[in-house]
Amino acid sequence: MVRGRAPATLALADAAREVLARSPYAMTLRQLYYALISAGALPKVEAAYGRLKRVMRELREDGTVPWEWLVDHTRSVFQARTWEGLAGLLADSARLYRRDLMRWQPVAIQLWAESDSIGSVIARTADRYTIPTFIGRGYSARGYLWAAAQDAVQAHQAGKQVHILHVGDHDPSGEDIFRDVSETLRLYAIAVETARPAAHVRDLLGLRAEAWCIDDIPEVLALETPWLSCDRLALTAEQIEEYGLPVRPPKTSDVRAAGFTGLARSKWKRCPSTRCSPSSRRPSSRASTRGLWPPPSWPRSPSGSSRTASATPVDRLVRAAA
Repeated sequence: MVRGRAPATLALADAAREVLARSPYAMTLRQLYYALISAGALPKVEAAYGRLKRVMRELREDGTVPWEWLVDHTRSVFQARTWEGLAGLLADSARLYRRDLMRWQPVAIQLWAESDSIGSVIARTADRYTIPTFIGRGYSARGYLWAAAQDAVQAHQAGKQVHILHVGDHDPSGEDIFRDVSETLRLYAIAVETARPAAHVRDLLGLRAEAWCIDDIPEVLALETPWLSCDRLALTAEQIEEYGLPVRPPKTSDVRAAGFTGLARSKWKRCPSTRCSPSSRRPSSRASTRGLWPPPSWPRSPSGSSRTASATPVDRLVRAAA
C-alpha cells in the first residue's frame, strides 16, 4: 500500500481507486484529478495534483491499481506494424473496417476540445459517427490549425457546410482559445481556398495580428466564409447555471481576466457528465448536444430514396448552428 499510511493519503488512495474502478474507460491522471475535485476528495491546487501523481505511482507499483486503469495520451511509440501472416492481416482489416457515416451528409463537422482530458471523453461519442475530434491542448499550433482548415475547405469544395463545434473551460483563457480557433480557422480557410499566403490574406482584409478583436473578426471573415460556422458547444454561462457547477474567480495572473465577461471560472471537467458515475459519464457529449448527433441508421450513399439525407438530425444541427 502507500508508504507512510497517513490517514489523508489512505483516504485519497481509496477515493482514487473507487473512481477508477467505476469508470467505464481508462482515465488520464488529469481526468482522475478533476473527478476527485468534483467528489470533494482533493482541493484544486497544483500541489494536490503532484500528491495524486505520487500516490498513483505507488498504488500501481504495489499492484493495488492495475496499470491499464490509467493512460497517458501525450506520449507515443513509433513502431512498424507487422503480422505473422496474411490471415492475421485480413483479420485485422475486417476488424478495423468502417464506412464513413459523414460522407453523404450535407454538412461536415469538426469537434474541437481545449484539452486532452476533455477530448478523450467526447471523442468516444463523436467516433460512433465518424466525426473527427481535434485536441487543441491549449492554444493550438498553427500547423495543426492549417491542416484542419485544409480539411474544412476540402469538405466545402465537395458541397458541404462546415461546422466547428468547440468544447472548453469557461474562463478567460478558455474563451480566448475559442476565439483563436474560430478566427484562425476562418483566416486559414480563406488562404487555402484562394491559394494565398495567410499573411497576404490578413493584409488584404485590413487586419493586423496584434490587433485582432473577437467582435470584429467574425464580421469581416464571415463575408468570406459563409459556408463555415464556429460555435461554442460547452462550457457556457447558461450550462453553469443549469447544472449548478462550482465556480471560482478568474486567476488574477491571467492577462485576459480584465476583459472576461463570464460568470466566473469553471472547468468543463467538473460538469456532472465527468463525475464518478459511469452512467453520467458515457452520454456526456450526447446530452450536451441533444439533436445534433444522428442515429446509427444514417444514410451511407446517395442512391435510393430510402438513403436520402433530407430529414436527418443533421438538419437540426444546421438549424441549431445557424
